[in-house]
Amino acid sequence: MNILKKAPSIEGFHKFTYNILVITLIFYGFFLFRDIFLKFYPSGDENKFLKDLVTANELGIGQAVLDGTSMPYLFLTYLFNLIIDNPILSLKTTSLIVGVILFFVLVLFDKKILRISSQINTTVYLWLAYLIVTQATIFQGINDILLALFGNLFFISYLMIKSKKCKNVLLISTLLALMLLTRKMALTYLLLFFCLYFILTFFFNNIHFNYRNGLQLLFTFSFVFIILNSYSLIKQQTFSFDDKILSGPVNWAQWDYHNALLVDSGDQERFKHINIKETEIYLNEHGQNSLPNNFYEMIFFNPILTIKEFFIDCTVATKYLIRQTGLLIFPFLIFLLVRIKKVYQTKSITKTDFIYFYSLLYFLMICFIVITNIQPRWFLVFLPITILLISKDLTKLSKENQRFFSILNNLTLIIMCLPYLINKLNLFI
Repeated sequence: MNILKKAPSIEGFHKFTYNILVITLIFYGFFLFRDIFLKFYPSGDENKFLKDLVTANELGIGQAVLDGTSMPYLFLTYLFNLIIDNPILSLKTTSLIVGVILFFVLVLFDKKILRISSQINTTVYLWLAYLIVTQATIFQGINDILLALFGNLFFISYLMIKSKKCKNVLLISTLLALMLLTRKMALTYLLLFFCLYFILTFFFNNIHFNYRNGLQLLFTFSFVFIILNSYSLIKQQTFSFDDKILSGPVNWAQWDYHNALLVDSGDQERFKHINIKETEIYLNEHGQNSLPNNFYEMIFFNPILTIKEFFIDCTVATKYLIRQTGLLIFPFLIFLLVRIKKVYQTKSITKTDFIYFYSLLYFLMICFIVITNIQPRWFLVFLPITILLISKDLTKLSKENQRFFSILNNLTLIIMCLPYLINKLNLFI
């Protein structure tokens, strides 16, 4: 009996793994901050946003908008640069502050609305912090974390708002417009949202899903987006986006698809891109029709390659999700099946069901596009909300099972960090 008393309780081990994960995340965040945030020269996509900010400083915001830019991100970075007077630092500071705001928005959503059990809520907050920090976009001068903030605010508003008053529709529509103004890729999130909404409305026409509300939201969003983009429309009759247009005759779809073809034939290593000059030579030799011109054409250009890449991308994306969220993918799939069964039996659907279905479908949709390097940051637009909803469902389990799963997930996330930390600690020492 004395031996049992001395044995560590599951609650004590839960606290232990929680504290170890906190320490792990602090070290992980420190190295990311040192290696990314404190490097004051641009790399990758940062060059595009730095160019936009420099244009705004030298020629005015209007010219930067006309050149094509992420307007919400440009306005924020421009304001910070008025204080900091360092363009690249302004970009990174904006991302860091937006990331912190995103975290507190998620915590507030739980505190005020979801109210996850006190047995695991602090652990869930740590999982959210882990997701945001290890994504590393908060340390970079790019607009992904701002898109994630607007996306999560949209889904929170969608879940919270019960009435269809004009001000509520306007709020949700504005968040959708800000998503699209931030990044053109937001079209993928918006298209899936409205398609899924109207499909579910066809089968379940109720207070949550009906054509009138869906069309009202769609038209209001379109109106708000046009108004916010009116300067570019008036000046040059086109929308202003942050298109990352490649210089020269090759576009992104052609470059990515050519890369996918070479990966499939074994002539190129996966997760690496060939020199764009090789794609230009390929087009000159085989003609412009030898490669798809846009991402829609990529899906149907070669059905066999699409199916093959779909399963490969599903495997890669699943690894990314486990790296980001640990074991949460498994309760997600279980709760998803339970919700599908409930919807089928009751012939009714809730907004929480919708988020579950949306999360799965976006995952499958993005894997269907033939690209050789899926980016885990693409899931950040909805993944934090999904994590909170999964965690809410976990509270239906017994307290012991909640803690047991939390322990397993904490240990998984710690293990995921070890290779990176060991490498950095060796270099640091």
